Amino acid sequence: MTLVLRYAARSDRGLVRANNEDSVYAGARLLALADGMGGHAAGEVASQLVIAALAHLDDDEPGGDLLGKLEAAVRAGNSAIAAQVEMEPDLEGMGTTLTAILFDGNRSVWCTSVTPAAICCATVS
Repeated sequence: MTLVLRYAARSDRGLVRANNEDSVYAGARLLALADGMGGHAAGEVASQLVIAALAHLDDDEPGGDLLGKLEAAVRAGNSAIAAQVEMEPDLEGMGTTLTAILFDGNRSVWCTSVTPAAICCATVS
């Protein structure tokens, strides 16, 4: 059975915040939404860094270990946030949530929760 998804992506800053801390990616094989943590330093930067770390997963046919590839990309995003904070200490405390789906047409993997403490992943067939 082939997995077919229909989706759209849009983000709005709403009426409360001055800037939008969300970043979204919607491609042929990858859907991802990162919501920068409001009230913390540079949530919009954190969400952009995480999405940038995942975007390459959409470049090629994922094949193989989807869960491993997604988990590695999420860890790379978390490392990118830490590296940015090291270069710019005033960004200390920035962070983002993440919900992502990587699929190959027959099976999908989702991952949620990018924090310094946890990455939770699961396979859905």
